[in-house]
Amino acid sequence: MIRRMTRKQILIGSISAVVVAGLLIGGILLWNRSGSTATQGTSATTSATPSPSATPTPSASISASASPSATPTLKPTPPPGGGAPPTASPSAKAHIILTALSFGNVPLGDNPADALDRLGPVLGPPDSDVVDKGCELKGPNRKSRILSWGELSLHGEYPASGPEALTSWTVRGTNTPSLSLPHGLVIGSPASEVAKNMPSATIDDSRMFNDGRILIDDDIWWLLDAANQHLIRVEAHPQLCE
Repeated sequence: MIRRMTRKQILIGSISAVVVAGLLIGGILLWNRSGSTATQGTSATTSATPSPSATPTPSASISASASPSATPTLKPTPPPGGGAPPTASPSAKAHIILTALSFGNVPLGDNPADALDRLGPVLGPPDSDVVDKGCELKGPNRKSRILSWGELSLHGEYPASGPEALTSWTVRGTNTPSLSLPHGLVIGSPASEVAKNMPSATIDDSRMFNDGRILIDDDIWWLLDAANQHLIRVEAHPQLCE
């Protein structure tokens, strides 16, 4: 049997259907809007966060600062041959001018103590300092004193009771401090040059005190080798005891 609905019932049913449809449509719209908002928020958050690759890693920073090549170490350059540079001795720097009256800055006739005081800053201490007996032919109780720097020596002879005095010098070879001899000559100079520079020299050819000739000028003896070819020794005011 078909039941007839009244106009009132139909109206209420229509209203209910409209309400349900409205709620359903509103729910769908609300869900779409919230999803869109969530998507936008995620996108905004993602764009605001810097890319991990844009930030230098700690290891890269440490590697750059700790690399030895970034900060070179400077080392002092060693002197040629290694080790510390050699220090010149006083004798290596010295230059002694020898004359008939002086031994560098020491006048002949000076006493040994004063001579050593004057020569110390120039030559340093002598290589040898020998005190011995003097020449017996000159009398009893005599003493001699010889100060040597290589083959350069300063010496004197005097009574044992004094006063002491250094009165002569000798150059026996080239193992000496830097020095200048009179007349611009050097050990090894040719005999012809020695004779030329001392035209008024006395020549001793007796071979008593030397194997070669001796040229004597201003009480300085210039001794030649046995063949009379070269200068081998020079003595000022020689101390003879033979």
